[in-house]
Amino acid sequence: MPTSDQLTGLLEILKSHGFSTLIAVLLVWHFLHLNRAITRHNQELIRQLSELRENMHRWIAESSINKKLAEQNDRLMDELRDARKDSEQARTASDEARRESETLLRQMTAMAIGKSREDSKPSTTPDETSAPRSEEASPVVVRRSADVFIVGFRERKILEECSVQEIGDELQRLIDSTERPKLLLDFSLVDHFSSAALGMMIGLLKRATDRRGELAIASVGQQQMAVFKITRLNKAFRIFESLDAGVAALSAPNVQRSSTSRESKSPSKTLE
Repeated sequence: MPTSDQLTGLLEILKSHGFSTLIAVLLVWHFLHLNRAITRHNQELIRQLSELRENMHRWIAESSINKKLAEQNDRLMDELRDARKDSEQARTASDEARRESETLLRQMTAMAIGKSREDSKPSTTPDETSAPRSEEASPVVVRRSADVFIVGFRERKILEECSVQEIGDELQRLIDSTERPKLLLDFSLVDHFSSAALGMMIGLLKRATDRRGELAIASVGQQQMAVFKITRLNKAFRIFESLDAGVAALSAPNVQRSSTSRESKSPSKTLE
């Protein structure tokens, strides 16, 4: 905004150029009017520029936040995909384990039902009793140490159903022939055994327990111990590291079944 001295000087200049006083005054007034309009326009521009600058700062801040949110969202999506993949793998493994458990349970149930039906059959008369089997024909080798029957297996693989049935019949007769029987199964020569063999051993364990006796296992290899652990049968059977340890434990009076004696820490023989 020009001062009064500047306006007076401008008026004198116009008069000196031959303009009349009225024309000079009109020109000065017009100049002042234009000056005020320009000033208001400049102020409006400054205000708009200020708003634009504030909007730019806000947009930059929001853009930075959105970028961080987008990065965080990408990380969460990656973690979600990994978790979903792990969940699918765990579910697949669980389904496989469940199918194996169901198959083993069906086989064991079938064995138990077969044993129950066989036990319910009437016993044979003396005339119908078959001749005693020779020791060479028996699938097991039985020897006695104190009051403990140590049962060894002739075959390294107990897989065939007929062989399992034969072993079960032999040991069942041994259990039934003794009051409070104590059997120790020697697995030192056994490489493989089937689920049917596991079912047979469970049935023998129940039969020995019903007669207030015991059935334990000794000299189990690492591969066979893994099977007992997978099926959790190491919690049902007493498993000893060696025959000597098993005989000593079963021969001891008032034997207490403790969880520490059911599973050997390191089998005496490792089977390949």
